[in-house]
Amino acid sequence: MPNDAIYINHSTRPMPARDMRDPVVTITAPWGATFDLYTNDRSLEPAFLTSGCYEPTELDILAKILQPGMHVLDIGSGFGYHAVLAAQRTRPGGAVVAVEPEPDNYRLVCHNLRRNGCAEVICLQLAVADHAGQRNLAISKTNRGRHSLIAGNVPNPRPQQHTVQISTVDDIARRHMPDGRVDLLKVDVEGAEELVLDGATQVLAQANLVVWMELWPAGLRRAGTDPVRLIERLQRLGGSFQAFLYNEHGDLAPISDETARISEGFMYLLVDKRA
Repeated sequence: MPNDAIYINHSTRPMPARDMRDPVVTITAPWGATFDLYTNDRSLEPAFLTSGCYEPTELDILAKILQPGMHVLDIGSGFGYHAVLAAQRTRPGGAVVAVEPEPDNYRLVCHNLRRNGCAEVICLQLAVADHAGQRNLAISKTNRGRHSLIAGNVPNPRPQQHTVQISTVDDIARRHMPDGRVDLLKVDVEGAEELVLDGATQVLAQANLVVWMELWPAGLRRAGTDPVRLIERLQRLGGSFQAFLYNEHGDLAPISDETARISEGFMYLLVDKRA
């Protein structure tokens, strides 16, 4: 067992439904997978609870990227929505590692992976940054999608922070991915994106890597990161680059590089080095 990780392969240590600490509701995703979600989570939009479709444009983009045999590293797995999608679409021959630091969310990821028959997925209870060790995780009492290593980014935080184990993308890939290869790196870490990239030097240098990253300009600044600098860093990886921003209809839509540099809204960035 790695000494810098709490490592559980849920295929050998399943999480019984009775161990879910809070009330849950079950939804069905468009591709047929089912998920239990905590009912006291303000990050869940009513439309999602009705349709089961979480961020439709993001789902469509990821579904098109994912292919059999791909290796996927999901940093900030939440409740396991994209980890299940990745596991099911990369069969046969794929490899998926889901990483989630917050204990209740981690239980939910393991549970949802198990209920969808994704026993091959490795689920790690870790935060990801620029070096291994320990760090405080700020936990929201009401929004389970907004826990962060950056305390100022967390709405309605609990009075006491939670100490979590830290690892890096490079170390996770080396330990848990066949040949250390990562084909898709998905990152959703509420302002700690630059820390993740700082610990991903080897993975970011891989020739056929795809990166899908959420970017929150205000959250990055509270972490001491210049959003434009982070965008330029991703552009320098090579391959194609595309930014997406929510439009007036609430849908993710492509935007120009210039708009991405000045936007203050939540964005998603796609780097595809396969081209």
